[in-house]
Amino acid sequence: MKNKKQLFIDFDNPSYTWPSQEDFPINEDGRKIKDIILEDLKASKEYLIITGFTSLANIVEVFGSEPLDITRKTRILLGFEPEVRKRKSWSKTPLSEEIKEYWIDRGIDVLKGGKVIQTIEHINNGTIEFRIKERQHSKLYVGDRHAVLGSANFSIQGITTQKEASIRVGSQPYQDVGVSDFNKDLNQYQYDNIRKKALNFWDQGQTYDMKSLLEGLLQKVPWDQALARALAEILEGNWISNYPEFKNKIDNAKLWPFQISGLAKSMILLDHQGSVLIADPTGSGKTRMVTICMLSLIHKLWESGRRDQCNSLVLCPKNIVENWEKESLNLSFLNTPPISMGILQREGRNRNKTIKALQLTNILVLDEAHNFLSRKSNRSNAFKEHNASYVILSTATPINKKADDLLRIIELLGPDNLQDEELLKLKELYKTPIREKKAEDLKRLNRFIQKFILRRTKKRLNQLIDKEPEAYVNKFGNRAKFPKVNNRTYKTAETKQDIEIAQQIGVKAKQLRGLIYLRKFRIPVYIEKEDTERIMVYYKQRIKTATAFTGYHIQNSLRSSTAALMEHVVGTQTTKKFYDLKGHKSDTGNIISKLESFREKPLPRSDYPQLLPDWLTDSIEYEKVINHEIKTYKEILELLKSMSDSRERGKAKQLMLLVDKHGLVLGFDSTVLTLFYLRKLLREFGYPEKIHLVSGSSDAARLEVQEVFGIDSKVERGLALCSDVMAEGVNLQRAKALLQLDFPSVMRLAEQRVGRLHRMDSPHDDIEVFWSKDSESFALKADRRLVRTTILTEKLIGGNLDLPDELLEGEEDLISAAEFIREFNPFEREDSDWQGLNDAFDPLYRLKEGNNAIIKEEVYEELKRTKASIQCRVSFVKSKEDWAFICTKGTEKKSPLWLFIEASGVVHNEFSVICQLLRENLDNVTDIDWSPKTLDNFISIFRRNERNAIPNKKRRALEVAEFLLTKQIRYEKDDTIIRLIKELQKAFRAGYRIDEMAIDYSRFAELWLELLMPMLKEKQLKATRRALITLENLKTPWLKRYFEPERLKSIYDHIPLTEKLEKRIAACIVGIKNK
Repeated sequence: MKNKKQLFIDFDNPSYTWPSQEDFPINEDGRKIKDIILEDLKASKEYLIITGFTSLANIVEVFGSEPLDITRKTRILLGFEPEVRKRKSWSKTPLSEEIKEYWIDRGIDVLKGGKVIQTIEHINNGTIEFRIKERQHSKLYVGDRHAVLGSANFSIQGITTQKEASIRVGSQPYQDVGVSDFNKDLNQYQYDNIRKKALNFWDQGQTYDMKSLLEGLLQKVPWDQALARALAEILEGNWISNYPEFKNKIDNAKLWPFQISGLAKSMILLDHQGSVLIADPTGSGKTRMVTICMLSLIHKLWESGRRDQCNSLVLCPKNIVENWEKESLNLSFLNTPPISMGILQREGRNRNKTIKALQLTNILVLDEAHNFLSRKSNRSNAFKEHNASYVILSTATPINKKADDLLRIIELLGPDNLQDEELLKLKELYKTPIREKKAEDLKRLNRFIQKFILRRTKKRLNQLIDKEPEAYVNKFGNRAKFPKVNNRTYKTAETKQDIEIAQQIGVKAKQLRGLIYLRKFRIPVYIEKEDTERIMVYYKQRIKTATAFTGYHIQNSLRSSTAALMEHVVGTQTTKKFYDLKGHKSDTGNIISKLESFREKPLPRSDYPQLLPDWLTDSIEYEKVINHEIKTYKEILELLKSMSDSRERGKAKQLMLLVDKHGLVLGFDSTVLTLFYLRKLLREFGYPEKIHLVSGSSDAARLEVQEVFGIDSKVERGLALCSDVMAEGVNLQRAKALLQLDFPSVMRLAEQRVGRLHRMDSPHDDIEVFWSKDSESFALKADRRLVRTTILTEKLIGGNLDLPDELLEGEEDLISAAEFIREFNPFEREDSDWQGLNDAFDPLYRLKEGNNAIIKEEVYEELKRTKASIQCRVSFVKSKEDWAFICTKGTEKKSPLWLFIEASGVVHNEFSVICQLLRENLDNVTDIDWSPKTLDNFISIFRRNERNAIPNKKRRALEVAEFLLTKQIRYEKDDTIIRLIKELQKAFRAGYRIDEMAIDYSRFAELWLELLMPMLKEKQLKATRRALITLENLKTPWLKRYFEPERLKSIYDHIPLTEKLEKRIAACIVGIKNK
């Protein structure tokens, strides 16, 4: 017994005996059905395959590898796939359409391109023929000698890995020696009947144009067509319709094509960066597009299983809360109601509730986002509390070009979205006060921000509309387009005596020093403290500017009304009493009172008092100047009281004429008391209808104006007197005419006012805008207009602008209404205030438009007309270097992506960089034949560098997470947690696969960001000084538990997978070095 071997039974891995593989093919223990079928195929002159349509990729793989042999023929009958069909009714979707939809959605591996071409050659030469048959589900393989019947599809999995059961029988001449006659007869009987059944199925099938499908899936094309396909995938946004359940909401919203395109582009930027700045012009439907954008994000998060991340919040000005509510209801979308951003300015319970909402939201929208530029405001401090993964900023107001404002915008959008080198440079700018005179720093900041901007000018939008006008229809069934603006002038009715008085007031204004603007003298950051000569020049200009600004205020107020100037000089209450004006308004103005208070205050503050004139540093001299200023203002007041009200009466009469002519009319003026004054005059003239006056103090008045002048109004006559609180965010497109009661000194303000009725969904073909044709004494002066514009956009007082002496001392050129209109028209079309901050997609447009385009516009338009029917276009070119450009398809899970892969392994993913590389590498290239080896090499390079190809913020998140895991694993003592971390660490390795599927590193990073962002927010809130805290700052040397085991397990259980890159390609250009 001692020599007898002990028998061990392995209950975990028992061994089995299988029947003959030749008779009963199976995928088990190294055996594959594939080997049997291919053996029979090669031995047959004619072969018939009956399989499901999902086998097409393997059909291409097998037959695309075979040389052309006209003596052999293969017939392939494709049947339906019940699991693919799912809930579809057989009668509703023909099999031919189902096959097309499935493969167009799925795509085909671009590495099979040569095999696709070879398969098409087989079809052209008749060596392969395809048919389809409804409700056909059997799997049969019949050759000259053998037939196989079973459950195995002709897919790669069906004949190699899946557990399938099959039987194979042979015709009598090919039976094995030793087989009994009975079995030979039985085999022959089975073979004949299986073959007969298969031939009957074939005869019942219908011809199918497989060639067209394959050519639609992948085609070798000239490089300009491949590039056009890549451009269309990004610029047209047709992929957004791949959101199946969500598509109905898009259709019901009746979005115009440029809104669908804008939605797709916004989703691309949000997918890649988590932030977008939508800056389309006033009246183009931004609110609706942003609302749909929020819905898209919620749909994406819901579909990906992140339902707890769907909280959204809109912060907007108070006067447009209702607009947001209407858009949400129109789209059958209910979420957290929009909140007025003004709540964040005031301490109290509502502010605390809003901050809590900011902390909970994952999708944050800031409408009129320019209101958050000031770091010191309460609303900006509250904004720091948000934990949103997605931030959508919306504004039509241009961002000031000051470096501080540009830095603030980057903070709002997220600095972690910058490249490593850019982030280092940005941190340097934070450490050192910005030298705003360095143009390169400002250009660099502009380039940073451009990555986030979606901005189409009215000119571009009108070009898009002209290309397909039938696609742009408003709710009235008419063509949707910005109405034509007819700019007109009207004469003001001041008397000759009024003109003389205005001249005298102008003379008095020039005698003022402008003490009100000379209380502090701080040295700008761009001037070195030791540079006393430049400081002296700056002080000199500050003093001259104060005089000019004082004169501007007097002139601008007088042009509004006598009441406006009186309010400026002696305050609101005194003016209301003098003119007997009714209406609520907070007290403003009263320069005389402010000057009188200076007598009790210290002298103006300055770091270098020795460089100031005596009248600013000597108490006695300063007192004399104060007295002179007060005396001069009082003289101006007396002149003002002697002026008639003819000018204001003329404006009131003009308003009445316009109402009689056009029905619904708007009047705009910057000064509220002027509106009160005009309302009083209109009533004196017997104006019969209600006068709507909106000054900002009454929500009811504002809402009433929006009802009367809004898109759904049925009112035919009405007049609204509006302050500039109504110049932003509200839709008053039923109005036919607008009267500029004062002359907007800033072009942007003029555009904002006109934008209330100059909207895409206007019911009018044209609108009229009236500008005052002032007499010389009331006209706007060129120097004061420039001073006003400069102060608003560059913060001149205490700011950074060196004004030339000739501007402050030279002749004053009048700005006529006609000249202003000439400037206004191109300004509005081109949106020139945004100059220097281009659209993120501008480099793509310039590849096909303008003098430096590299493909013809006709090539792009022709491809666009075909709706990109060829799913993947591939081109190979002879080039100076080896490289590959790839555009992936957009799907319901992922937006399209551009990649440029260098032979060195560097992978670029930013549009601006890739566009420049395409320009450099497509110069004077020639198309060449398909080169599968080169393409395969670049796909391999991508796999090795896949993590580096994702957006910067996500790449950085993975780097930080991986770093912290290395610290945590050394801290943990529990073996289970250690094993979990080790398994997670594998997922960070290049080329790691799970069940042959690639890790979706972009979505993988999103899972880690959910853990990292609260940690980052905590660190940012604890920062005691102005510093740029980014994800990189989370890397610490400490060994500790950074992530709770439950959260780590959740990430491990939900590691997102994706199809391999080669299956997701929409367009590809491969450059092959000319050797």
